[in-house]
Amino acid sequence: MLSNIKKFSIKEMFNNDNGKTSGSGTVGLCLAGAGILGVLACIWGYLNEVAYTIEMMKQLVIVIIIAGALMGWRKHCEKEKTKTDNE
Repeated sequence: MLSNIKKFSIKEMFNNDNGKTSGSGTVGLCLAGAGILGVLACIWGYLNEVAYTIEMMKQLVIVIIIAGALMGWRKHCEKEKTKTDNE
């Protein structure tokens, strides 16, 4: 399913190929956004010598990895569905 590249919609970023909202993609994108904001806050905290910023950064790395895994799982499911549809 090819989309019109000149037409951009935020809503379509959260949808699968069949037009339904992808739960793992939505949660993954939200976690990635929160992780990036957290990293920026940790960088600010580190530069201002706030305590426990390194420990917080370690936890944010885990959050970002989980976000990437959820978004990758969405693409894996779409690829598997396309493969079975073609057979």
